[in-house]
Amino acid sequence: LAAAFETLLLTDSNGVIVPNLVERWEMLEEGRLFLLQLREDIQAHDGRIVAAESVREAFEYAIRHCTGELPLAFAQLARVAAFRSGEDERLTALAADGLTLSVHLDVPLPIFPSLLTDVRTALALPSGDSSDEVVGTGPFSIRSVDEDRITLSRNPQPWRGAPANVAAIEIVGNLTGEEIARHASSGESDIVRGVPGLELEELLRDRRRRHRLVEAPGANVWFLLFHQNRPGGASVELRRAM
Repeated sequence: LAAAFETLLLTDSNGVIVPNLVERWEMLEEGRLFLLQLREDIQAHDGRIVAAESVREAFEYAIRHCTGELPLAFAQLARVAAFRSGEDERLTALAADGLTLSVHLDVPLPIFPSLLTDVRTALALPSGDSSDEVVGTGPFSIRSVDEDRITLSRNPQPWRGAPANVAAIEIVGNLTGEEIARHASSGESDIVRGVPGLELEELLRDRRRRHRLVEAPGANVWFLLFHQNRPGGASVELRRAM
């Protein structure tokens, strides 16, 4: 649902971290404290202007409602366990000042900004009423959520760029490989992924539909950690070569 909920940072096609909702960031205390500077013109789907306090509330909401393992970025926050258990009423690791969000970690972690590219940390703002509805900042907003499908509507006033050319998107889930192939073959779905090999070959041979295969590589980022107290990790030449 990246079309509706955006992350603070992104990685480009080369794996380099680039600004998104956050326009710049600064590392302090050898990686135990980060200052994140938000853009000035971010507007959520409900019209509110997004500031650092909005991000803090969104992260608290996400952590409070997480039923499984926390995204790695959230798991590094100072006293996050105390917040999840109810010992701390607020997430003291985060401090908001206008458009600046201070993030305190349990231990120094210079690679922390890369963890904020994880889609599971995307900004989902509580609606403010008694419901569990959330709003995002992306070019599409959520219109409806059913058991096996989600419908998105075009955001008429996106904070960045012109409105999308597509008026609505319907995302269908919980389909088997055969059902996905049938959706593509019948034209019920415009874009599909996860088509089994044999069915994919049949679709590509069907000249009536003229299906097009597009490769979409993921933007995974990998890190190497070197033990500098061992001969291999202590070698500057080896670290540079790798």
